[in-house]
Amino acid sequence: MVQFMGDAVFLLEVFLVALGLIVFHFGREHQAMLLRIAGIVLVVGATLTAVCTTYYWMTYAGQGDFTHAHQDLPSVMHPSSR
Repeated sequence: MVQFMGDAVFLLEVFLVALGLIVFHFGREHQAMLLRIAGIVLVVGATLTAVCTTYYWMTYAGQGDFTHAHQDLPSVMHPSSR
């Protein structure tokens, strides 16, 4: 289940990169410097975030965290341990 959350976050980041490219294109087309800057910020920010998400997604997958659909809470956080 957690793997799907990582997938959803990555798809959102891909969407933001595409949106940034569209904003940058309109900024160039209309000679609007703020739109171009906003497009660059969206593309760079979403790309860096996608790299971070991919790194942690691969790290967690390598540790075997995605082998089960549901993982038990640690005993410290489990309500019955109090």
